Amino acid sequence: MLTLAEMAIRANDPLEKGIIRLYAEHSDILTGLPFKSIGGNAYTKKREKTLSGVGHRSVNEEYADSTGTQERISEDLKIMGGKALVDRFIIKTAGPDSNPVAEEVESKVKAASMFFNKTFIKGDGTADTESFDGLENRLTGAQVLDMGDTVGGDALTLNALDELIDTVGSPSQLIMNTWTRRKINQLMRASGQAFEYVKNDFGKLIPYYGGIPVALVGVDNTFSEIMAFDEDDNTDEAALCTSIYAVKYGADALHGIQHSSIIVDDQGIIGNSRQIVFDWYVSFIINQPKAAARLRGIKKV
Repeated sequence: MLTLAEMAIRANDPLEKGIIRLYAEHSDILTGLPFKSIGGNAYTKKREKTLSGVGHRSVNEEYADSTGTQERISEDLKIMGGKALVDRFIIKTAGPDSNPVAEEVESKVKAASMFFNKTFIKGDGTADTESFDGLENRLTGAQVLDMGDTVGGDALTLNALDELIDTVGSPSQLIMNTWTRRKINQLMRASGQAFEYVKNDFGKLIPYYGGIPVALVGVDNTFSEIMAFDEDDNTDEAALCTSIYAVKYGADALHGIQHSSIIVDDQGIIGNSRQIVFDWYVSFIINQPKAAARLRGIKKV
């Protein structure tokens, strides 16, 4: 499995290399999420459901017969991408310090990266069959922790955040909005601590909480807040809350799936415009329940 930064290094085509890097540069999630390339249009595997029984036995007695059980999980790939169009008039009349094609491609990829962030968190494959399900719609049962049971939500505490981390074990990322990151920083300063900051592969400073990188999720491609304070509280009485997600990446945890790397097709001038199409056949899969968890019902206070 490879991250997008690693895929960009291996790409031979300069345009493809640049587009892959742009995807990761504009998404903290995509900076860390590894991808497995698969054949076909879906990924299927067996997941451990229950362990085989063990125990003590008496002398001259047999162990009780017991076998573990598995379940089959499957995830379909979805098509994500866009088309960059630049009128040849703009190309021909651009000044020496301007590259309108590169500017349009970067703008389009930035939008696609922000769209991926939204789908990774909020995607709903039932309401939109062209989309894959995001974390909000996948996580259930013990994977969802309640901040409290107050109508309108409850104030975030570091104890609750630590419980979220313990639910996953060793998270690869904590995913949250920028207000929540500031709130955690406030709580840490009050206890004599502070975030540690480390540069990622693209030179961006990433905050770390307890040694875990924080992936910040801002707006989507329509400039709407992705993890806004518009989620139901834990009583389903008021939509005034947000969440934090803890995710563990890896082959036996959570990882992306793709048919191949991002496909870039420079179609040249068609009609009156230079056209560059990029497709990504993509989704993600959670291979075991402890690979992701959600702390919900966080009030803005």
